[in-house]
Amino acid sequence: MAGADDPLLAMLYVPADSAATVPVGASVDLTVQSVPTQRYGTLRGHVKAVGRAAQTRQKITGFLGDRELAGRFTQDGPPVAVLVRLDTSSGTKSGYAWSAAGGPPFTPDSMTLATGAVHLAEQRPIDWLLP
Repeated sequence: MAGADDPLLAMLYVPADSAATVPVGASVDLTVQSVPTQRYGTLRGHVKAVGRAAQTRQKITGFLGDRELAGRFTQDGPPVAVLVRLDTSSGTKSGYAWSAAGGPPFTPDSMTLATGAVHLAEQRPIDWLLP
């Protein structure tokens, strides 16, 4: 059971053909729709889990409670859900880690839209050739 002090989680929907490249533990930068990025930066987090199967529009509608938004997430085909645990910070008013010092003076609300960038491990081409 989730408590009031549990950190927020973000759900990203990624194209099914890209989901296999998203590793658990990867860092994520979230651009939060209600927070001016130029002033406060991006919200930081890490991938907690990657879904095993693509999500249908109906399943996403059930989770979000918004058929139109679910339609936007599935317009290019059924995506895979990626759960992101937001990084906490005792040094910000929001209680979360941001790319800009301090972040916003408020905590983003649950169900706030955001876009995410998952940082994949950097590999050099030579790494692909050597065992």
